[in-house]
Amino acid sequence: MMLELHGVGCGYCHPPDFEIFRPEGSGDWLFLIFKSRTRVFLPTGEAAAAPGGVILYPPGAPQHYRAADSPWENDYLHFAGKDAGELAEKLALPLGQVFYPAGVEELMRRLAAIEAAAVQTPDLADIVADAEIRRLFLELHQAGEPPRSRHAAVLRQLRLEVYRTLGEEWSVERMAERVCLSPSHFFAEYRKLFGLSPIADLIGMRISLARYYLENTVQPVGAVAALAGFTNEYYFIRQFKRRTGKTPARYAREMREGRAKKTN
Repeated sequence: MMLELHGVGCGYCHPPDFEIFRPEGSGDWLFLIFKSRTRVFLPTGEAAAAPGGVILYPPGAPQHYRAADSPWENDYLHFAGKDAGELAEKLALPLGQVFYPAGVEELMRRLAAIEAAAVQTPDLADIVADAEIRRLFLELHQAGEPPRSRHAAVLRQLRLEVYRTLGEEWSVERMAERVCLSPSHFFAEYRKLFGLSPIADLIGMRISLARYYLENTVQPVGAVAALAGFTNEYYFIRQFKRRTGKTPARYAREMREGRAKKTN
């Protein structure tokens, strides 16, 4: 379901006595970026929000905040949609509390893009807002994640490189060398960040690629194994069955039969 834009404003300046008090909320979602010092009244007590702070109010949540600077400036975004609640829950976003995400300038740019669409191409505003709000939610989630490792950025980049080159020969030693870590240190940091060992992750990515080929091509099992980066067909079959409960041949056959039933 598409998220629906209700209102957006960027860089709005208000008088020093500006105050919003909505005991039952605004009837929709409200996202605020504070650009001036603000007093925010929460169920847990009063909070002093500094410039760069944000808050995301869900529907029905009391909204009470007051200017603490003159003039007082903020960006705001009102929107609605069932998907917003489901996405916020899935991403474990902090609701109704002030926090300080890194890269708040990018969040400002997203609101500015929504505002520009609302003014310049109103017939497309909801489409632009839907895409930008979903991306904004993802950025809030990523900004709120505690840093699990000081090597997180390079490890994520390495994982993307491996994913794009699954046909190459990857080993723990080669991966560790790419990020300038010893194999043992790399192994520990990788497991801490992604929750599984580098080789288990590599096999999982290769199995996912193999499933794609089995579902969408008529390549023989041996060719699929090679395309997915497995140098031994029998090892590939064992790993595939272990992870899917089926042999590659059976998996491909069931996929073909399922498609045939849908077309009949």
